[in-house]
Amino acid sequence: MKSQDLIGSLADLKDALTPEILSKIGIIGIVFHEGLSELSNTERKGVREYLEEEKLSQTRRQRTKPNKLHTAVKGVGSKAIHYFNEILKGMTSRRMTKDKILALLIIIILLLTTVIWFVKNSGANKRELERLDEVLVQVREDINTASLRGLSNKDAAAQILAQAQEQAMEVLNSGNHRSKANEILGLIQEEKTKLDNITYVSEPRIIANLAEKRENISALGLIPYKDHVYAYEYNALYEVLIDRIEDPLTIDDNETVISGIYDDDNDALLFLTKSGKVIQYANGQFQFMDVDDGAFHKGVSVQAYNGRMYILDSEGKQIWKYTKRRDKYANAEGYITSGEISDPVDFAIDGFIYVIQADGSVVKFDRGDQTDFAISKAPLDPIEKPTSIYTELDLNRIFILEASKNRVLVLDKDTTSGNAVYSGQYVFDGLGDMRDMYFDKGSNRLYLLDAQHIYEVTI
Repeated sequence: MKSQDLIGSLADLKDALTPEILSKIGIIGIVFHEGLSELSNTERKGVREYLEEEKLSQTRRQRTKPNKLHTAVKGVGSKAIHYFNEILKGMTSRRMTKDKILALLIIIILLLTTVIWFVKNSGANKRELERLDEVLVQVREDINTASLRGLSNKDAAAQILAQAQEQAMEVLNSGNHRSKANEILGLIQEEKTKLDNITYVSEPRIIANLAEKRENISALGLIPYKDHVYAYEYNALYEVLIDRIEDPLTIDDNETVISGIYDDDNDALLFLTKSGKVIQYANGQFQFMDVDDGAFHKGVSVQAYNGRMYILDSEGKQIWKYTKRRDKYANAEGYITSGEISDPVDFAIDGFIYVIQADGSVVKFDRGDQTDFAISKAPLDPIEKPTSIYTELDLNRIFILEASKNRVLVLDKDTTSGNAVYSGQYVFDGLGDMRDMYFDKGSNRLYLLDAQHIYEVTI
């Protein structure tokens, strides 16, 4: 700038700045005049008058139009004005050289750049906060919509809640409105709980502590037997009566039991071992069973129905049916004649056979043929790692244990269509490592097993 254009240049700079930025900063002009190290009296007077006029104008603007960012930049502005005053005092000193003025000019430019950046980013942050707040308002409205829609259309309500949860998570992950976002996520979970009819059970009643009989017991399964129940582990059987637990009985010293069942037609307990042996317990005696084939097929689970024994073969993807003839079983018959199973985990029989697979799907068979089977109103949190399935003749429910999520899901059988309807679930937050379960239709009680205890829940 030339000295004669100083005042005009300051006015041009003022016009070039936006009103928002202008309200936050002052304008300082510095004249460089070859051979001089200070401003003339006229120039100093003009600069001071201009700055004083701008200071009064800024004060009037702040009084007539309060700015929301005023508080945020107040500290920065005060320091800047103080620093500019110090610079102005230095400029009036004859000790102020051209090099010092240049250094001060660089500092002033950096400071002005910082202030401008701060003002612009503050405006952007404000707009983003307003946008996120609008998102949360919309999410609340969506939750109310889902609540009403869920009365008649669970799937539609579930989709609305899923989208609402994504939006709430977007706000939470932004780092802004975190408390509001967490509150809304809690409301979404409450709505999901209502839609899925979830019952949380914190303290189911313990009816047996098996560790009283063997401290290091690792129970595997439950076998309902008439008016009481048996529990078993890899080599021992525990009879649980109303008022006591009998001393454990050794099933076999060499075999490892993996599954057990009660055969009511033959009034005997049957145990399938890891090596493919079948051990029968009847009249207080354990006995290895024979088969015409010479050996039983290996499997992961055993069931008994209508005088026959069934073994679920996960590797052969087949269910083997054995008919008992006096003291041994006849040759194995492949039960599945049409359809297929993949990675089966467990099965249950009520006349039909239901096979639950590792991915949570259920395959239904009718006299060996796969039949259509669908679960309507499925849970919002899908079955991913099922442990076991339970149903029986004359029971209109199917129970599925998913130990990884500490829950038992309940399906109602639809006798008209042959399908099932999801009706609810029980979540046991206080339990860990659930191993097995069964439902007593006479008492309407659900029994659960972990490594050491048997629990009872009325449902």
